Amino acid sequence: MDFMLDKYRDLCAASASSSRECLTVAEYLASGSSNRSRRTLILRHDVDRFPKQALETARIESEYGLRATYYFRVPGTLVPELIREIAGMGHEVGLHYESVDKARGEMAEAVSSFEGDLGRLRAVVPVSTVAMHGNPATPFDNRDLWNSCGLEDYQLTGEAYLSIDFGSVLYYSDTGRNWLEDVFNIKDTIPVPVEKKPDRPVCDHTDDIIDVVRDHESDIYILTHPERWRSTTIEWALSAMADTAVNYIKICFQILHRRRNHTPDVVA
Repeated sequence: MDFMLDKYRDLCAASASSSRECLTVAEYLASGSSNRSRRTLILRHDVDRFPKQALETARIESEYGLRATYYFRVPGTLVPELIREIAGMGHEVGLHYESVDKARGEMAEAVSSFEGDLGRLRAVVPVSTVAMHGNPATPFDNRDLWNSCGLEDYQLTGEAYLSIDFGSVLYYSDTGRNWLEDVFNIKDTIPVPVEKKPDRPVCDHTDDIIDVVRDHESDIYILTHPERWRSTTIEWALSAMADTAVNYIKICFQILHRRRNHTPDVVA
C-alpha cells in the first residue's frame, strides 16, 4: 500500500543499494557539481505536523545509512528532544519558515519573525539551510522574505527551493498525496517546470520513484512529508481522509485568492 512506512522502507532500501551518494541539502550545496563523482540523492522532509512521524522516517533512513534533511516549523513542530535525536543520527535539521505568512505580508515584521524563529531552532541544533512553508490559506509566498534580506545575513548556506539548480536534478514531491505536479500542488513549486524536463519520468506511485532511483542517470531530489507515511491501516486511512479534505480546501482557497486579485477562476 502506498504512503505506508513499509513502502518508505522499500524506497530507503533501494536508495542504499543503488550507486547513489545520499547527501543532505547542505552537503549537496557545499559539494558543487564538479566535485561529485557519483549520482546523488537528496532526501528532504518538511515536518508540517506530527513530528513523531519524522522520527520514524529518520530511524528508517539511519538503518540504511542514509542522511536526510528535516525542516521543522517554529513553534508548530519544535520539539527539542526529538529534533536533537534526529540530528544525532546524522541528519540535517533546518527551519521550515513561514515568516511572511505570520506577518501578513509586512516585510519588516516578517524579517523580525524569521530571526526569532531561527534563533529558537538554533538554540536546539545548528542550522545552515532553510525551506519555506507553503500555506494555501494565505495569498503570500514566504520566499519573498529574501527580497528584504539575504541568506548570508544569517550565516545560512542555502534555501531548499531557491539555492538548488533544479535544471540538473529530477525533483519529486509527495505534496497532495501523489508524485505528480498537479492541481493540488499550489505552493510547492520549483523554478524549472517539470514540462521543461522531457527526460523526467512520470511517477504515479512510490514504486515508480523507486525505479527512478535505481535506474535513472540524473541526480534526484525527493521531498516527503512524514505525517503522510503511516505504519497501520487505520492511521493510513485517517491520513488519506485528511489529505483529501486538505486538497479540496486548497482549491477553495486558491479560487478565493484569485477572486480577490480579480483573476480568472482557473486552477492549473
